[in-house]
Amino acid sequence: MPTAGLTTLEAIDAPISAWAVAVICKNQAKLGYELQLTIIYALEQLRSTLVIMYISKLFMIPAILSIGNFALPIISFFLSFGFLLFLFLFWRAAKHEFVDEAIVFDTIVICLVSALFFARVFEFATHYDVYKWSFSNFFLLNPVKGLSLWGAIFGIILAGTLYLKNKKYNFWQVFDLCAAPFFLFLAIYNLGLFLSLKGLALNFGFFRNLPNQLFLAVLFFVLFWVLKRLERKKRHIGFFTCFFLVSFSVVNMVSSFLGEIGFLTGVRSAQILGLFSFEAIFAIILLLFGSFSWYILAKRKVRQDTKGLLALFLLILFRAKRILTSVSEANEIARSIVLLPYNLAKLALKFILAAGKEITSSFFDFMHALGIKK
Repeated sequence: MPTAGLTTLEAIDAPISAWAVAVICKNQAKLGYELQLTIIYALEQLRSTLVIMYISKLFMIPAILSIGNFALPIISFFLSFGFLLFLFLFWRAAKHEFVDEAIVFDTIVICLVSALFFARVFEFATHYDVYKWSFSNFFLLNPVKGLSLWGAIFGIILAGTLYLKNKKYNFWQVFDLCAAPFFLFLAIYNLGLFLSLKGLALNFGFFRNLPNQLFLAVLFFVLFWVLKRLERKKRHIGFFTCFFLVSFSVVNMVSSFLGEIGFLTGVRSAQILGLFSFEAIFAIILLLFGSFSWYILAKRKVRQDTKGLLALFLLILFRAKRILTSVSEANEIARSIVLLPYNLAKLALKFILAAGKEITSSFFDFMHALGIKK
């Protein structure tokens, strides 16, 4: 396999290099120095593209478009498209909030590098059976798919906090702007993973054995929509970031549970000492971090909240006592039980109408975010 791969790469590289030299030598007198460099750069990009397409074909990555020998891998397409859409929406939100563009793009680059590094570190540390803690395997074994999303999130938070603190920017304020776009990126990426599955079929047997990638794609898109609707009102700093951390943790915990009971397929689960799942541990840690941060940033008071919960508990207790001791209260409960189907139907109709209105409104908001609607 390596010999065949080398031969193919040489077959791709040699004609392009020879043609580049011939074009430049033949027209050296006519071409300026900058134009020569431009031609060389363009040909280098073409060579890199062909090599990437060959590697994708070599590792049997499914293609979304095939014309002759040209193939565009599904994962690469959805990953690139999702990331570009994330950059665009993040940039528009930052521009609307008057955040310096240089800060935005520097933050993206630094967080991206940190995310890739820690994603690899987390994957390497939690999958001993695959990597055997070998230094060479850390760099060479499964470098594309062997990335942990939990490590990436940790790297983003760490690098973003340090960089923005150094630049005198509020971490929560900047990351609030990218919470919704990041959900959209995750939805598109998981959709690409779903479409790249081998032997994909749309018959899931009454939603049993549902692919985890499709489940996550749908939930992440719903969360993106929810965040865009919540953005219509002014929220405290850190609201959207904490919402992302909490909901992301809950979604992954639900996904792991459904995978264990056999409802979802393709759920990754690395065990620590054969007792606990690393994914569950990371989800709980992120959930606690997001919840406590949310509580603190909302400026809630523990004493006041405790009194409120105690008052609610007493109201429920007194209500139950009245139901057990009062005939009129008991009759009211009985009437509610008899009319329960009718009330549920009314509630379902109101929910459908409200959901349709929100979906329509959110569609126009999304078009406005893309700059289509004025």
